[in-house]
Amino acid sequence: MTDPDGRTWRAAVSVSDDPTTTGVVDFALVLVKSYQTERAARWARQVLREDGLALTLQNGLDNYPALIRELGPERAAAGVTYTAATMLGPAASATSRATRPTWASSRTFPDGCRRWPTC
Repeated sequence: MTDPDGRTWRAAVSVSDDPTTTGVVDFALVLVKSYQTERAARWARQVLREDGLALTLQNGLDNYPALIRELGPERAAAGVTYTAATMLGPAASATSRATRPTWASSRTFPDGCRRWPTC
């Protein structure tokens, strides 16, 4: 990514389309089409630690409830991100403004906060 200030950075992530290949994870980011959310939630249930968290940043009205139905309210979170990006070419993009995603969960964090990163 190239930030508006010109700083370039990379983030290494592991992805899989087969939950049997990931091992146990702390965090699952759910970014599928709405009709695939229930399947993604089932996969997340297979790989999340007992206290792991699945976060959806999807459009639509029923994605967060689908995660709750499959994982329970303590392991599901919904978020909104307002970061716009422009594709510069294969594996290259630039952000048009610096913002931070906001998410909320039924999980209460140690200091009682329910929103990150504002805690």
